[in-house]
Amino acid sequence: MGFSWIEAAIVAAIVLILGAVGVAAWSDSQKPTTEIRKDEWDCVRTEPRSHLQPMQVGKVMILMPMTSTVCVEYRRH
Repeated sequence: MGFSWIEAAIVAAIVLILGAVGVAAWSDSQKPTTEIRKDEWDCVRTEPRSHLQPMQVGKVMILMPMTSTVCVEYRRH
């Protein structure tokens, strides 16, 4: 009892899909990676940013404006 052409086509499609996934995974693992170390960079420009922080006052939630300083430009030394 042999395979019908529909069964053979389904098996071939499954093999092709698994092969494509395998090749994609292997190709992705071969790409070079870059390591960025925090101690090699200095912050050269900061700016204040404000956002609304939810705070509970009694039983009511209110939005309090908060300001923080964030670095917007880094340079490698």
